[in-house]
Amino acid sequence: DYATLDEAVKGVEDGTKIILAAGEYTLSVKIEKSVVIEGPNANLAVAEFKAEEAVVTVTADVAGNLAAQNIEFNGVHVKGVGGGADTSGVSFQYGGKIETLTFKSCVLSDTNTLLKLQGDATSYEILIENCHLHTIGQFALWCTKGVSKVTLVGNVVDGSTCGAVTNAAAAIFRVRSGSLEAYNNVFNGDSLNEPGYFECSAEASVVKYNTFNDVTKFAHPTAENKLTFDENLYVVQGAVAAAAPAQVAVKGVTADATVATSEADRASRYEAAK
Repeated sequence: DYATLDEAVKGVEDGTKIILAAGEYTLSVKIEKSVVIEGPNANLAVAEFKAEEAVVTVTADVAGNLAAQNIEFNGVHVKGVGGGADTSGVSFQYGGKIETLTFKSCVLSDTNTLLKLQGDATSYEILIENCHLHTIGQFALWCTKGVSKVTLVGNVVDGSTCGAVTNAAAAIFRVRSGSLEAYNNVFNGDSLNEPGYFECSAEASVVKYNTFNDVTKFAHPTAENKLTFDENLYVVQGAVAAAAPAQVAVKGVTADATVATSEADRASRYEAAK
């Protein structure tokens, strides 16, 4: 056992699982060994999350704090120092060696920028699965180099709580390196920033089998997107839309050829495609 999370991250052997009980923790050091940091909500869907959390507050702007091959957060609440208009700082930054970075069954909240990945030419993958994202000041993901693939699956993203830091170029998910695949997520409301949810300008990317509730800002309207939406469910003030909203088809974005007609239909399409 270790007295603090920082001590555990520094002291464990490579490949160790660090198990956190419900409580408050601080992460202020570089992660230089492959670890899984696991809390009470490990492997649960968002709707199943327990009230008793392991809250990990990440110190902002620790340079290169993602510095191990395989890093996973599972079942914890990863929290920054605030996502309000007056908050600056990045929670996690590229530090070399990464092959996989995973956030699973986590709450990801209260930060200006969650992930800033501007590393070297090393190719690595990011998975965000069954997480609840809210109160992101600018970027949940800002990647411009080194990322080969970003996968978003099963998440709930409360866009209406995001974008308090004014930035006319800030999509919540900015992917300028590699591809993005977004499946079976729920996106609630609009970010305060005009680019909305997605900017995907590097490789062909897809947003499919998701639910959009009262969303009008889907993708960066002037970016060089390479993005296809398809078979999503669009709900506007409680009513299911019969076609993709006109706002989907901004520059470089192909709107849905077909849309889901109900939540059951959307879920069925996703399950059939798995």
